[in-house]
Amino acid sequence: MTEETQLPAGTFDWWCAVEAHTGAEEPPELDELPGETEVERVLAAVAVEEVGYRLRRAHEHLDAIDVDSLDGGARPVARLLRLRLSLRESETSVVAETEDLIAVLGSDQLATRARSRHLLGQALIRQNDFGGALAAFVEALEEVGEAPAHNWILDGIVQIYLGLGAWTEGRRTLQAVLERKEALGDALGVVISIGHLAMMETSLGKPRAGLIALDGVWERFADGLSDLSRLRLRTYQLYSALGAHGDGDCQPEEIDRRAADLDCELDRTRD
Repeated sequence: MTEETQLPAGTFDWWCAVEAHTGAEEPPELDELPGETEVERVLAAVAVEEVGYRLRRAHEHLDAIDVDSLDGGARPVARLLRLRLSLRESETSVVAETEDLIAVLGSDQLATRARSRHLLGQALIRQNDFGGALAAFVEALEEVGEAPAHNWILDGIVQIYLGLGAWTEGRRTLQAVLERKEALGDALGVVISIGHLAMMETSLGKPRAGLIALDGVWERFADGLSDLSRLRLRTYQLYSALGAHGDGDCQPEEIDRRAADLDCELDRTRD
């Protein structure tokens, strides 16, 4: 695919529209995605598939693009998406390459630069560099604006609090993130944040509270979630139930039931 494309300066609206398509049970068709050209829509498809952990399909879309032929804002977007996939696949060069990408993105590419800083923070968390990650997330928040990615960056800050054992700050931030996501109807985002909350409650010795929150999210959102998100939610439920069992607040029968629920989702994913 060699069609030229010039994403709008800063690409703010394009990124927001792309992120609004993430979390659906089934990814949208290519012609339903944002973009004035085929290349822009293919880049949107890569982003949606990457967020949904459909990595093979994301690679297929990205490999169909001649990145070197792209102009304007499209080339750094393609580079960023390639780096996101690399992080998903645990490749080691992401930090240095992401820093290089950030260095060449100017003020006319704030939207892409903000998401690049978010990626850098995620990569630094994996290296237990919580200070560097927090700095990257704060800079990302300053640049991202009122976009869906704003909440994803806050999720990263919550991860830092979890890693540092700063439970009170983490819980307060997490509650604020959950309120924002629920107001936006971001079901996938709610699942991710509720999972963090459940782990936090377990660490605070309140696994049953986390389990109740998880069950509520399952009842409200499960039907519209992707298979992977459903699997993630069932895993969080079993994790919290095991924590409650350790506190004498969960009977073996409930553990068996929740393990069976998780097995059902595993079978569903395989199908």
